[in-house]
Amino acid sequence: MSPVARAAAQDGGSLPDGRYYRRLGAALLLAALGWLVWRVVEPVWHPLAWAVLLGTLLAPAQRRLVGLGATRVRWDYPADPDFVVLAGLISARDFREAGLTAKDRTRLYRMLTCCRGDDAAMAVDNAVEALARLERAAGLSR
Repeated sequence: MSPVARAAAQDGGSLPDGRYYRRLGAALLLAALGWLVWRVVEPVWHPLAWAVLLGTLLAPAQRRLVGLGATRVRWDYPADPDFVVLAGLISARDFREAGLTAKDRTRLYRMLTCCRGDDAAMAVDNAVEALARLERAAGLSR
């Protein structure tokens, strides 16, 4: 029996053989694990704490602004020739089971408008027909 275990037994706290060392090993293992976790978290805890603090402070103001309608942003979609090419591959049957919301329809209409106003996008072969067919297939004809 070790001197530490003998002293514990004399004080009235008897520990069975090996139990003290298992507890000591578990405590050392937890300390080492805690140290390793801290080493991983240490580089990001400061920015994370700032993000939580600022989010907590600014959330009420953001909710108030949303209630006033201040978050309405006008989206200007960049016209992309690839979009025009992909529009040529879409047919009406692609939209039959796709439930487009009003927001989806508005965004798609804005994208079509931006493409029609961009010379590079309209330089694609059959661009006018492809965009018109996409507009008809999505039910955007106004």
